[in-house]
Amino acid sequence: MALTDGMDNKSWKSIEKTVGFSVKHGIPVLTIGLGSMAQSGQEEGIYEAPLKLLAERAGGRYYYAPDSAQLTKIYRDIAIMLQSSYEMTYVSPNQIKDGTTRAVVVSMSNDDLSANGTNSYYIPGVIVPGSSWLVFLGILFPLIILLFAPQVLKKYKFSTSKKEKLKPK
Repeated sequence: MALTDGMDNKSWKSIEKTVGFSVKHGIPVLTIGLGSMAQSGQEEGIYEAPLKLLAERAGGRYYYAPDSAQLTKIYRDIAIMLQSSYEMTYVSPNQIKDGTTRAVVVSMSNDDLSANGTNSYYIPGVIVPGSSWLVFLGILFPLIILLFAPQVLKKYKFSTSKKEKLKPK
């Protein structure tokens, strides 16, 4: 959660990097603007646009509090939201670390109620032999060539320079 006026004074991370980190790790960002709105040409006040953008893109929510008395209601709403949320652990049957983003859909229903939720998670990794032998060999073959290329080029360069020395002028 961020309690700020929305003005970027001395950030060392951009909104894009913050949103990217938040989305990658599944962390929603809640922003609260406290005080009066900024007027055109003034530095004082709340800049709502970046606060709304950050909250929206990072899967969170923006709150506005014109004064500190309004904070009590906002914090109560946030507490209710957090207390009524569920956290689940999912173990994928696909254990290959293949550098992909995978989607998960959760559905639940009761007699009268039903709910659906979607999320995704990123699995870092590289291409492995189990995914496709042709792709693996296609990458392996050029790497082997690159491994021996310096020795072959050194040998070729040495032999050509030796021939040039032996030629009569």
